[in-house]
Amino acid sequence: MHFIPHLPRPPLDELVQFFWSSESSGAVAIEGVQLPEAGVCVMFNLGGPQGVLSREGQTDWWCSRWVSGERLAPIHLVAPQGANLLGIHFRPGGARGFFDLPMTELSSRIVDLDLLWPNAAALHERLALEPSVRARFMILELELRGRLRRAASTSPLLAQEAIRRMAVAGPGMRIRDLAAALGLGERRLLRRFDAEVGLGPKALHRLLRFRRVIDLLGAVREPDWPSIALECGYFDQPHLIRDFRGFAGIPPESYLAQRSVDPHFATSVEGGHTP
Repeated sequence: MHFIPHLPRPPLDELVQFFWSSESSGAVAIEGVQLPEAGVCVMFNLGGPQGVLSREGQTDWWCSRWVSGERLAPIHLVAPQGANLLGIHFRPGGARGFFDLPMTELSSRIVDLDLLWPNAAALHERLALEPSVRARFMILELELRGRLRRAASTSPLLAQEAIRRMAVAGPGMRIRDLAAALGLGERRLLRRFDAEVGLGPKALHRLLRFRRVIDLLGAVREPDWPSIALECGYFDQPHLIRDFRGFAGIPPESYLAQRSVDPHFATSVEGGHTP
């Protein structure tokens, strides 16, 4: 699998963490778990069918373009004809100005993009006709710049300032203290997070801590788990392991054996394709 990230130019970089392209051979099926990584994601399918496998073994096939909201659990993906996807990964709180609804309405959901962006089909067609990945990124960037000018509110300042403060807070972070540091009442902070982020502050704090673990693992084969736990703000190694299993659905050892070039995707088919 070829996974290509692309960093947007200012001022989009305040709202979008990266654009990305993920492509693999259509002759090889892909199956695995996509880990939560903080941030709403918009995706365009330029290849074969993509589906989500339920716990009951049923596959829900996605539409051609969709929005994946904030979530705290993995999703089990299947792509029997390989993958050719193009995506926008927003920073936490960064997607709010591009969608005319509270972000909680997208939480833990995959929603047809046509329901939210009336021009989604035409945009998808332009992307599909462009053979260059770099040019596709430029099309997406121009689209978002146009939406940025039309958006009534696109500032992620609350979420980003909260994230900065969360980064130095330990596992015992209190919402009351965070709200006071941001100059808000506790209830108002929670309402703002519901509308702008789609997760509460504590849930986002835990998710960002987990994402930091994934970042630190990189290509490490034999991680120093106690050191990683300390650096990421866990009480201890067992605390990290419990959180990891909750977010990833698999233990850290399985993740290390199954991770792909996209660090937030782990294959799960024995003897299958490893992206």
